[in-house]
Amino acid sequence: MYSEVTYLGCDGEVIGIDPPEGLTLAPKDVDSDWTGLLCPAGTLVKDEVVDPGARWCEDGSGQRDGPYGRWTADGGKVVGGAYAGGVRTGVWTTWNLDGAVIRQETWDADVLDGPWWSWAASGMPREAGAYGGGARTGIWTEW
Repeated sequence: MYSEVTYLGCDGEVIGIDPPEGLTLAPKDVDSDWTGLLCPAGTLVKDEVVDPGARWCEDGSGQRDGPYGRWTADGGKVVGGAYAGGVRTGVWTTWNLDGAVIRQETWDADVLDGPWWSWAASGMPREAGAYGGGARTGIWTEW
């Protein structure tokens, strides 16, 4: 372990997630292709000017709604997550160019809120903690 920092809530209470026991390796999450089958018919969007390499779903009003992914020119996925009502929601994952997971973060209404992890390319953890309302909270551990 390199460092451990505790962020306190406004009332001084320690909140967030505790670091894991031992080492947690990066998930072996592989998602090299997405055909858009999860989008309702006619809502798959690919706009190389607005968001090069990305695909997403839009609702009837043009807001992003549903799965989102961004790929490199050679087909490697580098970002994956979901939108609801035009804002990021749930767990978003970032891969390096070799396909290894290097970050997972949790969003709620386009604000970081929940567990946050990063890993080295080797799969060993680098940093873990949690966000609450867009700010770091609770215990953060760096390896």
